[in-house]
Amino acid sequence: MPLQFFQVKMPFPTEAIERFITAGYPILYLISWEEERIENRLKLVGEKLYQGSLNFYTWSCTDGMRGEDGEVKETGDAIQALNKVINDKKSGFYLFKDLHFFLNDPKVIRKLKDVYQKLRRTTKTLLILSPSLILPNELDKEVTVIDVGLPDADEATIVFDSLVKSTSDKIRNTLTSELK
Repeated sequence: MPLQFFQVKMPFPTEAIERFITAGYPILYLISWEEERIENRLKLVGEKLYQGSLNFYTWSCTDGMRGEDGEVKETGDAIQALNKVINDKKSGFYLFKDLHFFLNDPKVIRKLKDVYQKLRRTTKTLLILSPSLILPNELDKEVTVIDVGLPDADEATIVFDSLVKSTSDKIRNTLTSELK
């Protein structure tokens, strides 16, 4: 079976991601260098799909899994973290950063197949974020790949306006405190 790869040319493929999640695709592999941007955009997507009740977790090999309540115990290892995804009773997004470094381990490959099977009929989505596509053939059927483009003019304007407002507020607060 050929790799499910979608070369998306739009800046952030919100509609495509929403469609895949709504259709029950349990594992999405997002190609991008921009971790903070992707994380923020995924939170917006999740809040829309889950109407504000999104459980959002991130995982990295250095920090383990973290949610709104902080660190999730015993999730530093990729297998442990993937077990958490499987066993969690809540709906939500699980964003794994740099998991591609572990995709040469047969145990991780097997666990991802297990995640796929267990999440297929749930409202949980595993999102793998990586700057490059490194996916073993054994996962072609289970993983949908989306190449996230750079921000377009509209998205860049939103970021710029937010930065200007934030900076203006900081300058205003600094001047106000100095004048007192």
